[in-house]
Amino acid sequence: MRRWIAALVAVVMVFGAVGMESYASSQDLQKYQEQLKKLQSDMKKIDQQQRQLTANQKSVVQRIGSIENSIRSVEGEINDISDRIVTTEGTLNATLMELANAESKIVEKKDTLNQRLRVMYKTGHVGYLEVLLGSFNFEDMLSRMDMLQKIYEHDTTLLEYMQQQRDLVEEKKKALEEQRASLVSLKSDLSSKQKKLSQDLTSLDTEQQNLKKDIKALEAQEDRLNEDAKKITSLIAKLKTTEKYVGGKMMFPTPGYTRITSPFGNRLHPVYKTYKMHTGIDIAAPSGAKIVAALDGKVIYSDWFGGYGKVIMIDHGGGIVTLYAHCSSLVVKAGTKVTKGQTVAKVGTTGVSTGAHLHFEVRQNGKYVNPVPWVTG
Repeated sequence: MRRWIAALVAVVMVFGAVGMESYASSQDLQKYQEQLKKLQSDMKKIDQQQRQLTANQKSVVQRIGSIENSIRSVEGEINDISDRIVTTEGTLNATLMELANAESKIVEKKDTLNQRLRVMYKTGHVGYLEVLLGSFNFEDMLSRMDMLQKIYEHDTTLLEYMQQQRDLVEEKKKALEEQRASLVSLKSDLSSKQKKLSQDLTSLDTEQQNLKKDIKALEAQEDRLNEDAKKITSLIAKLKTTEKYVGGKMMFPTPGYTRITSPFGNRLHPVYKTYKMHTGIDIAAPSGAKIVAALDGKVIYSDWFGGYGKVIMIDHGGGIVTLYAHCSSLVVKAGTKVTKGQTVAKVGTTGVSTGAHLHFEVRQNGKYVNPVPWVTG
């Protein structure tokens, strides 16, 4: 990291020397350019790692959410099946009582029928003779014999019906037992699925914690880069120069777009989900919208800069520097003098960013200051 600072300081000194029309050999310039190229390559590697870890974390969060939804769904199914098992068992118990009642009635009816058959068997023809003698006439005798026959047939028919009903109840009982067994088996399968999902969730939680640690380590590197950038900006401001602050009110760097989505100050970082100092303001604008110089000045940096992505830095004299980050493309090069309102870049989402916008900073003597008073005051 110290090597990066040394390289950037060297680059800044080159830019400062050019601005002051001081001496700088072509050999030194080539050396500084090579150091800058190496520095930019290292910064891009860190940015790629940040992007990959952030993408992995997003994927894990999505998978955790999906598994949690699945667990809730399975729990709902288990509760539903448990209710159905209770209902089925209640119906089965009622059916068992119904079956026991039917069998009791069959036994009772069989006893009555058997008793009647035994009486008829013992009386034999005597019974018929008694019927005959007890009859008033022949027609009365036939009527009584017919009645006996009908009673027997009724008893037999009733017994058959009761046996049929018992068979139906038995079939119902069998079907309910099979249904209960099926529900119990399904509940067991769902419980196993729930257990597996819980294990997967625990594994993903562990993975997420590891990712958070890795992201935190990269955040520390990013913080060091930001601190280095702050020191470099301070060095820029302290470089001896004949240029004074150009003066005047700054204009919004995104013509037609003035909505601030994230103000200056401490905030929850939209990517890392930790509280960090927001060193500028975020201005909502579509990708490709033009970014203009907030004030007259000289471009002192135009290239990739770590988590900032593609960056333009403009020196306005008097220790005032503006920074335009996350650009999709850079229109001007370092060393170019620009005027207020001149297009210097296009809005984008390079570096550590969640979407197209402009991150705009104002630095005064190397210190971050709230840009709002500068563009509205």
